[in-house]
Amino acid sequence: MFHLKYPRRRGFFTWDELRCLARSLGFQSHVFEKYVGMREQLDTTKAVSSETILSWIEYNYFHKAFHQTFNHHTADWNECVLKNSIKMLYYHIASFEELLNMRIAYQVHEAGDMKGMILDNDTLLRAIKMCGRTIAPLKLQHRLKHMQDAFEEKGRIQLYEFLDLLLWCELYDAIIVDGQDLEGGKEDVDFYKLVDFEDLLTPFDVKLANQLNDKYLAEEWDFGKEIIVDRKLSRMDAPVKTESRKEQVKRQKDHYQHLKSQVSESQKSVYNAKAGYVRPRPISAPDLTMYEKPDPSMIVASRDVRPQSVYAHFDQLLKNRSAKESAGSY
Repeated sequence: MFHLKYPRRRGFFTWDELRCLARSLGFQSHVFEKYVGMREQLDTTKAVSSETILSWIEYNYFHKAFHQTFNHHTADWNECVLKNSIKMLYYHIASFEELLNMRIAYQVHEAGDMKGMILDNDTLLRAIKMCGRTIAPLKLQHRLKHMQDAFEEKGRIQLYEFLDLLLWCELYDAIIVDGQDLEGGKEDVDFYKLVDFEDLLTPFDVKLANQLNDKYLAEEWDFGKEIIVDRKLSRMDAPVKTESRKEQVKRQKDHYQHLKSQVSESQKSVYNAKAGYVRPRPISAPDLTMYEKPDPSMIVASRDVRPQSVYAHFDQLLKNRSAKESAGSY
């Protein structure tokens, strides 16, 4: 159906390759040329980069062509599918024909209300098998557990989310099931070979699922194994290198001192802006004895006739002035 498998240059699409991409997603082959030509001048002799195509999507070049056309989905939905398809072609995860099979497999199992495929393990496994891929049922449940929180519709999976799920799958034809070919018939002497009927009557898909589950659990439980060559060496204490630790502590201490001074200066600036004055060192306990009334019995009369304070000096001057005025009046 497609004369091309992948884009010739990674990250670039010729207009012929864009026609193949449009056909694989179900659109008319000339949809890119038509709607891009309405906005800017085309040069069909040059390839287009993936970044340019993504910019066309951001500027809604294809909103009219993608919005509820052949699949009755919105333009945003189809644009998300287009973005994931470009990524899969960039990394050669899927070819143009495989993208077509993935889209058809999804549409076959999509619910009639067009809200997405229902999250059912058997339904998903059948759809994945139609794409030429397979996955362990336990791995599928584990991936859905971590992915479904980010799904657009609760309990459903959209096509662009289904493409992300296919990244965790393996090629169906590349897996060889153990015990697939059971040998029967007679031996050299006239005795028939014994065949395990459980293996004989078990369907191929069940054998494949069991083998993939065993492989998945073995990979998940593989925590590695410590191998000790010399037992005498294992009894010795491991050397502890403290130089790097001391250097790290010294570096962090210097950084902390610089940061502490900067924070202190910043705090003083804030206080100055708010109050206008910052004491260099706060007084924790003021001297309250200065506010106590003196005991008259403890006061000793001073022999100094000069005023002992500013106010007493002013009182003395007023008394002298009044005494002179009274003397002049006589």
